[in-house]
Amino acid sequence: MKIAIFNKKGGVGKTPLSFLLAKELGYHILTNDDNVISKEMVTYQDKINMHGYDNIVIDMGGWIDDNTLDILQECDIVLIPFNSKPNSIKRTKNLMNELDTFGIGYNLIFTQYTSEREIEYIKEEIGEVDYLLHNTKMLDIMIKENLTIQECLSNSTYNNWFKNHAVAMQQLVDDLKKAS
Repeated sequence: MKIAIFNKKGGVGKTPLSFLLAKELGYHILTNDDNVISKEMVTYQDKINMHGYDNIVIDMGGWIDDNTLDILQECDIVLIPFNSKPNSIKRTKNLMNELDTFGIGYNLIFTQYTSEREIEYIKEEIGEVDYLLHNTKMLDIMIKENLTIQECLSNSTYNNWFKNHAVAMQQLVDDLKKAS
């Protein structure tokens, strides 16, 4: 399965989300973003070429090049992370319109939210989203310590801190496993 993590807006969580999904699914990461997290899981390419790869997560960085449309069309799943900052919402809405024009399906992931009020605001601005990932240090810890969700939660301290936030992350992973 080929999963694209894409948004033209930077700082919305593409790279941490790519790491989480690759780690959980046992996939490799292809990226055009030189701000990579885990060198052993990653192949950096100036221009992404997926040929010869399967079971990959493509961290597409915050920009587009001439093969972006081809990549998105070749992927089985396109995930669009975004946050509640005005520029993120604006660019995500524009991206949704572009992908709709080309008939490319996608799932929206609202990242870094902190309150129910933010969720309601996003529903008014964008509509329903597929996944809600709370603003948490869980991903940072998982990346730093190279942990899966379950490995993170097996630590009693992390379990106390993150057990509620892990549910949404685990749901995303489980849905992707079902789709593969």
